[in-house]
Amino acid sequence: MSFALIVNGAPSPQIPRTSGLPQASSLSATLFNRFIDSLLQTLNWHNPPSFPSVLFFADDGVLISPTLRKAQSLLNEASRWADQHGMAFNIAKCGYRITHSTSKAPPAIRPSLQLHNLSIPFIQSYKYLGVTFSCLGIDFIVQGNILRDRVERQPGAMRWFSNTWSPRIRLNIMKSILLPTLEYCLSLLFAQAQRSPRSPFWKQLNTASNNCLKWIAGGNSHIPHVTGHLLGLLPFNHRAQYLRCHFYLHLISMNYHNPLYSIRQGKGWYPKSNHHIPVHNYDTFLHQFLNPPPLFNKYYSMF
Repeated sequence: MSFALIVNGAPSPQIPRTSGLPQASSLSATLFNRFIDSLLQTLNWHNPPSFPSVLFFADDGVLISPTLRKAQSLLNEASRWADQHGMAFNIAKCGYRITHSTSKAPPAIRPSLQLHNLSIPFIQSYKYLGVTFSCLGIDFIVQGNILRDRVERQPGAMRWFSNTWSPRIRLNIMKSILLPTLEYCLSLLFAQAQRSPRSPFWKQLNTASNNCLKWIAGGNSHIPHVTGHLLGLLPFNHRAQYLRCHFYLHLISMNYHNPLYSIRQGKGWYPKSNHHIPVHNYDTFLHQFLNPPPLFNKYYSMF
């Protein structure tokens, strides 16, 4: 690749580009995916396809290992790949978690993992792709609070300038900014709220949604669901159920090249009959994905 600089309207001679990718180019994502794919193949080489050792979304990766020895072996493979391809990992943004009793061990006897001869810090929680995980999986309470705070801060920051805005302008802002913020991973949060109807985070998210409707109506929305219907918006719970059904639809219709497809097939994600598979309450992941919304059952036979 090469590039040129324009100075006073005149382009410079072509300058060769030997590293990095151009920002905002439509080719950058494709080029990076083709480049990073060999790392995924290397780390997943000896793993069964039903449960890969590594998952990547762009340059955000997560290693999954049943033992610390296997985890260190994967990190060693990643280090060798990086040396061969002129890449480096940002240790400051890395962390590791243990999901069993060893996570409660004192720091003095806690095992360490290294990447490029640098120790990876042990962490109690980690935010991956905008979702907070603890040793028990998704931290639904923390994640719900994060979404609520983000949504409530945004109208608060705009309230100083929005006194003269019409409800139509505020509605457009809600659809383009506030709702996408509130609905990030909302299908997973709704699944947890269905399991635990008294979850405090769900009530807080509902309140944040109602506050947005009050902001649109200038503080006069005493019955939020009526205001929502007048604005053409689904009630918060109905919108969450709609997103959850779409999430399950995506899971059963995903391309077989998607690593989640292998996980779903290997774990028997959805039963072939309409009878739900009994799962222990403490296994939240399997409970969510083996028991889809009841209304979804009649649509499953179409795929």
